[in-house]
Amino acid sequence: MKGSKWPILLVLLVLVAIVIAKQSRKPSRSHGPVATAQAPPESTSDRAAPAAARQGTPEPQQPEPAVTTPAAAQTARRPSPPPTGKPGNPKPSPPAGSQQSPAQPAPESKSAPGPKPEGPLPGSKLKECLENGRPTMADFGLGTCKPCKAMEPILRQAAQDYWGKANILFIELDKYPDLARAYRIAVMPTQIFFDASGQQLDSHMGFLAREDIDQRLAALGVRQ
Repeated sequence: MKGSKWPILLVLLVLVAIVIAKQSRKPSRSHGPVATAQAPPESTSDRAAPAAARQGTPEPQQPEPAVTTPAAAQTARRPSPPPTGKPGNPKPSPPAGSQQSPAQPAPESKSAPGPKPEGPLPGSKLKECLENGRPTMADFGLGTCKPCKAMEPILRQAAQDYWGKANILFIELDKYPDLARAYRIAVMPTQIFFDASGQQLDSHMGFLAREDIDQRLAALGVRQ
């Protein structure tokens, strides 16, 4: 009997092994969480392809934003200056061939005579008198000579009567020797008459009465 049991045990072991092998081959039907399938790893050639594509086709470059300085912003915001002149009312141009007459200078006005003097002006005023646009009578002499003393009241009154119309001067030779040499005074007194432009026109040596003074000034266009 013992010898006949070993073949049976071997057959049972083979059957059990076959059943276990079939059970292990069946798919598992467990209701556990489903695992997420992972994508297959990229190959080296797949990674290199986009890089090669990027190198072959350059990407479009975005324009750089313009940098605006404060001065440029003020210039951009500054409004343009308005056009000169009134629109719709242009300045009429002169007709062809016509010439505009140049502006005429204003006539020179004689300087104000100032306050009336008590007597004739001194020799220091001679240059000023020859440039003020009025005729001038200059009497050269000294206060010590008799003809000069006799003419003193005549010159004083003439200076007041002709004030603002003509210049009446008494030039003392001892105070203004340079003027005596410039006009070659040899006799005391000597009278020299100048026109309104300062040019010497007439002269007289010795005493000169008031009537003669009036006549010589009237010849220069001076009226009392």
